[in-house]
Amino acid sequence: MLTSDERRLLRIVNRTIGKHNLIEEGDRIVVAVSGGKDSLTLARLLHIRRRYRPQKYDLLAMHVLYPDPQAEERRRVLQDLMDTWGIPIVFPRMDIPAGEDWPVSCQRCAWHRRRTLFQTAYAMGYSKIALAHHQDDVLATALMNLLYQGRFESMAVKLSMFGGKITLIRPLADVPESATRRYMRKLGIKVEETSFACPLSGKTARAEAKALLHELEQRFPEARSNILHALASCTRRE
Repeated sequence: MLTSDERRLLRIVNRTIGKHNLIEEGDRIVVAVSGGKDSLTLARLLHIRRRYRPQKYDLLAMHVLYPDPQAEERRRVLQDLMDTWGIPIVFPRMDIPAGEDWPVSCQRCAWHRRRTLFQTAYAMGYSKIALAHHQDDVLATALMNLLYQGRFESMAVKLSMFGGKITLIRPLADVPESATRRYMRKLGIKVEETSFACPLSGKTARAEAKALLHELEQRFPEARSNILHALASCTRRE
């Protein structure tokens, strides 16, 4: 039986999936699972969703292992959690080329992680990759693009790449971050045991943009809805 949180989250996710045609019959979908609250929420919701929707699709969780001392323990905890939920998971290792020492920069780390994710998914026959960016990420990206590049646009909810070989989807694009935090807390999941503790966490441009978003919401209660409305208006004009 679904919890009230799951019903509420699935309503939002189903609306996003339908609006952007994110999932179709017969899809083979990899969920990129970092081990944080957002990716765990996404994996669980897409798994549960298959019980209540007519679409049939395959689902595989994928956690890219960083070359850090806690990698194997994180792998064990995530494997146990996915086994409990009934979601298959694989653990490709991030390949750091010769000449690059760990830890690498945020940009290079993201590059290597995405490369490993894309290559492994494609080799295993999965053409869609679900990423756990939520509404706060969408808003923070819009603010970053506006302030740093003078463009008011955000990340795509659906993006075809490599000539259609890989399609990125973001089913949580309309879900506030507070909802994933609350959901994991109610499930009793300790994400500090399942996710990589990045030493630069909270020091990135995205973290600064989220802090700015929070400040704007404190000062202007309609800031979130107004920014979302402006983004939607820009998208319609394109």
